[in-house]
Amino acid sequence: VTAIGRIARAKVKYRSGARENDIVYVTGYLGDSAQGLLDIRSGVYDSPFVAVHHDPHPCVNEGIWLGNQPEVHAMMDISDGLSSELLHICRQSNTGCRIYEERIPIDYQTAVMAEEFNMSLITAALNGGEDYELLFTVPLAKHDDISALPGIRIIGHITAPSLGAYMITRDGAE
Repeated sequence: VTAIGRIARAKVKYRSGARENDIVYVTGYLGDSAQGLLDIRSGVYDSPFVAVHHDPHPCVNEGIWLGNQPEVHAMMDISDGLSSELLHICRQSNTGCRIYEERIPIDYQTAVMAEEFNMSLITAALNGGEDYELLFTVPLAKHDDISALPGIRIIGHITAPSLGAYMITRDGAE
């Protein structure tokens, strides 16, 4: 499917807009679609994750709201996995980042299913793709303005490019 539309130039949010010290946010939960694909490959066709995988619900309303917020510096949807999309933002913005494993939003049921399939939960959230949640950056000073949007979560921050792009694991390793 291809969608074509128009938007005022002032409301366009590019991948290249992230700035040092911005907060990195995501909407919703990550890894549900990856779990759905794993269910299908395992012969399980009636799980709620299969429905998520087959019938994605892009965050259109959230995207419109965020597009109207001048404090949103960079934004894109998560279609290829969090790690890939965040690296796109960092490369195109000439920045680095730190995200924190314990802050990556994963639905409880996804965690339960991942354990049953002996699958790395964090791998599904970072690399699964097809979640169609939004990834965006906002300056720390504007956190209160953006926090009005329900369901968003802080997962990290933008750094200088010389610091690279890293995830801080639960045990503090980069």
